[in-house]
Amino acid sequence: MTNEADRKAREKRFSAAMKREDARGMLATDEDKNWFAANPHRRYRLRAPLISEMLMWNGDVTFAAAVLVKQIQPGLRMRASINFDRPLCLASTDERSAKRLWKQLCR
Repeated sequence: MTNEADRKAREKRFSAAMKREDARGMLATDEDKNWFAANPHRRYRLRAPLISEMLMWNGDVTFAAAVLVKQIQPGLRMRASINFDRPLCLASTDERSAKRLWKQLCR
């Protein structure tokens, strides 16, 4: 292949990968959007990673893996991937605990 053909092939693979990642992100966005709509008093959420997020996880995905979500305003959220030292089912997922964990991550 020529350099131009190589470049076009790389761009095509990159474009397909970006579309897959965008679709995965949309699944998480919709899930979190619906959760915050159903829980309007909350700004923080601690949850298990979705299957699509596990495919992009850095490190091992275990029962201690979690995603911490902060809703800045409706439609604008930030997510952080976390690996706890205990199973997620033993972690506190209430607003206060999730907020405290977010603050610890931002230090």
